[in-house]
Formats: sequence, structure tokens, C-alpha cells
Amino acid sequence: SDNLDQYLNHNEKSGVDNDEVYKSEDIMSFNNLVTHDGVGCKQAPELMMQAHVVVFLLRLLKKLEYVRDTQNNNLELDDELTLVGRVLHHFMRAAFYNTHEITEIEKTGDRWENNNIRRIGRVTNSSLALINHSCDPNYRRVSDGVTTYGFACKPIGKGKEISDIYCKPFGSAPLQDRHRYLQKYNFKCECPACTNNWPDLAGLPSSLEGLPAKLYCQPANKIDSQAKRIQRAEDNFTKIS
Repeated sequence: SDNLDQYLNHNEKSGVDNDEVYKSEDIMSFNNLVTHDGVGCKQAPELMMQAHVVVFLLRLLKKLEYVRDTQNNNLELDDELTLVGRVLHHFMRAAFYNTHEITEIEKTGDRWENNNIRRIGRVTNSSLALINHSCDPNYRRVSDGVTTYGFACKPIGKGKEISDIYCKPFGSAPLQDRHRYLQKYNFKCECPACTNNWPDLAGLPSSLEGLPAKLYCQPANKIDSQAKRIQRAEDNFTKIS
């Protein structure tokens, strides 16, 4: 009973407002992730789809005798099946908002841009799911088997927040499209890319030369040397691809 209460009354601030150690591999850590239950404008088709999936899973569990059928194959759900359905629905919503897509590179051409990125599934990691969003993230992740490695993709200063990305980056999607996609997470992104309405790649200058000095974010006496380093990196990339 106590264990069931834990599942049904999850604590989204677990690990923050108490002395418990937050463990990513603990099923209760996943159970306590945010599900946005009761907030946002959920449409009837979304709710109906979730209900259908839960009922389908319940039928499978009954067929495999994981749960008892006290109704003798009656279509109505008894109290036990209702409780199981509530837990299943909660885990479905936790997975919907907190899992990460997994892709792999399939070599299909002689050049890097000719390779194919193939979706192969989704991964659950209760710790990495806590990282907030930015349309210009400073962190990325790579999965190897059942292990996921997080790494900085740009310098992160001391005390600065680590940020992941929940949608396409600002360089490949306009502001309106990003905000439309992020509505399902029930927040409005106010990252620098959104606040300042940064242009996408098509709207950025095609050359690093001749830009206003303040755009380089470098001391004036280092701009030329840094530009040359970038050019060498681009030349090397062209050679190997």
C-alpha cells in the first residue's frame, strides 16, 4: 500500500526538498519526473490516444496473467486494474516528457553530409532529464550501449547553467516554429536566442571577415588569429570529408 501510494502520489521535487540521494537508476526517480498533469491545454485526441494505449496494455497484462481478472473478461475495470492503469498512464506521460531520442549515423555516402541519420529509439535517464532547455545549448550527449555521456559543446563558465535542447536549434528553425513545438512542455523559452530573435543559418553572414568587432567576442588583437584557426579547421574538415 505504501509503495503504491509512492507511485500514485509522486514528488516532482524529490532530491531537492529532502535529504534523499537522487539516483538515476532508481525507478522512483523516473516516477517522480514532471508529467505536466493537470496543466496546459490538452486536446481530446491526445487524451483519447493515451486512454486507448493504457487499455491495450491492461489487456495484454491480463492475457499474460500479470494481473488478475476478477471481472471474468468483463470490459469493465475493477479497482486493481484501475490502479494499474493509473500507474501505466503516469509512466507514459513521464516517458513522453523526459526521454531522449536516440539516433545513429548510417554511412550512405562518401561525404559526411551524405550519410543518413537513423532514429532507433528513445532512452530514459532520470538525471539528464532534469537539464533545462535552451535553443542555443551548451551541452550535448552521446549514447554507447546503455551508457549516456554528457559533454560541453561550448565553454561553460563557473556557476553557469548547463542547458540541453528540446527542439531544433535556433540555427535551423525560426522562432515561431520553436515556440510552437515547445508548447507541449508548458513553458515559453526565453533563452538569448529567443529573447534577441537570433537569425537562422540562412540569415547569418556567410563570412567571418569584416564583421563589427563586438560580434567576435574576442579581444581586438586576437580576432585575426582566431579567424585563421577557424579557416584551418574548415579546410581540414573538407579534406577528411
